[in-house]
Amino acid sequence: MSNTKYNLHDELKIALMLKGSNISRFAKNLVKPNGRKGVSHTAVIRVAQDFEKTPWIRHEIESIIKNSKRKFPEYWEQHLLQY
Repeated sequence: MSNTKYNLHDELKIALMLKGSNISRFAKNLVKPNGRKGVSHTAVIRVAQDFEKTPWIRHEIESIIKNSKRKFPEYWEQHLLQY
């Protein structure tokens, strides 16, 4: 993990791991603004790594991380102390 830059991708992987999921499953269950379900895991990774700007995907990523930090505060506090 890079300590020089906020890394949404790494935080997403941690949040999904704590939830018992992964990026592919997360991507498959995302609902697009047009109501269709699923995007590619590559799209999620590219948004998380800030290579693409897709606001609704970024919002979902940030939401799952926020919920994870609320649900598992001890893990996140310990994680932040390591970096």
